[in-house]
Amino acid sequence: MSWSETWMGSLGSLTHTYARYEEGAKFHRRSKPDLELVPGSATARFVDRRTDITTVVAVMPLPAAAWQRLIERLIERPRLAAAMITGELPVELNWLTEDPDAEGFPQVLPSDREFSYHCSCESWDQPCVHVWAVMFELGQMMVADPNVVLLLRGQNRQDLVEPIRAARGLVASAGPESSHPRGPDLGLTADYDGDLGPFPRQLPTPWRVVRPAVLPIAPPVDSGIDLADLAELVADGAARAMALLTGDASSGLHDPADVDVVRRAAAAPDVLHRLATAASLDHDELERRAIAWRLGGRAALWIHDERWEPGDGALEGGQAALGSARRSNNTLTAGRVQLRLDRTLQWWRFDSHDRLGWIATAGPFDDPADAVD
Repeated sequence: MSWSETWMGSLGSLTHTYARYEEGAKFHRRSKPDLELVPGSATARFVDRRTDITTVVAVMPLPAAAWQRLIERLIERPRLAAAMITGELPVELNWLTEDPDAEGFPQVLPSDREFSYHCSCESWDQPCVHVWAVMFELGQMMVADPNVVLLLRGQNRQDLVEPIRAARGLVASAGPESSHPRGPDLGLTADYDGDLGPFPRQLPTPWRVVRPAVLPIAPPVDSGIDLADLAELVADGAARAMALLTGDASSGLHDPADVDVVRRAAAAPDVLHRLATAASLDHDELERRAIAWRLGGRAALWIHDERWEPGDGALEGGQAALGSARRSNNTLTAGRVQLRLDRTLQWWRFDSHDRLGWIATAGPFDDPADAVD
């Protein structure tokens, strides 16, 4: 069982009816909220029935004694300790904080008594569907990054790993004549099978790319770094990683800068003007190129930018489809419609936009008549 499955299974205690649970799940699927995470809380903003709504879910921090208990028990368990050191977060950690001698038996994942919520919708039904959407989205984020669990509990992963590393170093330095007790052997990797050694495992595919948590601390004023630009850059890196993980053959890392800025503008239209200003580009031209990229990637960008001279007869089909048309290189124009032929002899349609001029609207087509219909 994963962190996400454990979290989702525990949410049923928040309501007495399955119908309420299902209503929250349906709203989550419709809204797909982006969360802003800070240690101990998650905030989402919705537009529901034309009303701006803010929802906050706050989680009680886990007591320091529970974290110390977790560290001690990890040191006693080589497989789990090695997993933590190598970047994993095994779900078994959820129960290592429990203490039979203390009231409450706190686990890493909060119980329904350990978090509170507030929503500006003022619904009589609590928790409301907006709270449910945040809860479900947190579960999906745990699929992509289980360390969300630690952030919710107000803990830094590094503060857990360092004591384990220190214990590992002490064990490694204790030779046969050393007076230090050797303790557990932490020299195993998380994937050690006892016989043949570690083997690489296929990485789990996240449900979808999630919005990175925005730190509540801005960069120094003299650093020249804008927090919004940094967040957008991290989100772009996450999207590239997702594309590679799900089988995209190219990361785009070798694209020239003028192509890469188009890709980024196409993926995040809300930052297009900021990108254009930073790169000293014409805003409208960058928007036209981003529209082409969203239509057909590099191929559409090429037909937007490049002109070439086709051979005799190559444009006859396009001329027949448009009727009376003006020709310029590989482009045919009739009124507010253009057809452009690329070097693979496929056709792309461009339409005249009142503000932007010619923009790519459809393609590619083998038959130019399909572009005109």
